Amino acid sequence: MTPETIADAADLAGAVRLAMQVALTNYQRRIAVALLVDEVPIDVLADRLGTSGGAGERPPTGRSDSSRHIMT
Repeated sequence: MTPETIADAADLAGAVRLAMQVALTNYQRRIAVALLVDEVPIDVLADRLGTSGGAGERPPTGRSDSSRHIMT
């Protein structure tokens, strides 16, 4: 990896971290990290949480606008 590539990756990681802090609740962040970073399969995560795989698909009221703004 070149220094430029490393710097770009660090910038992207920081932007993703900020977007997740602003747009997601603590619970949603835990789920996102489990799925995206730890690569826990959705059915396994649902079992761990005692819920169905479709639970939590809709963002809580007031969060969808900030999520769209951050990600664009």
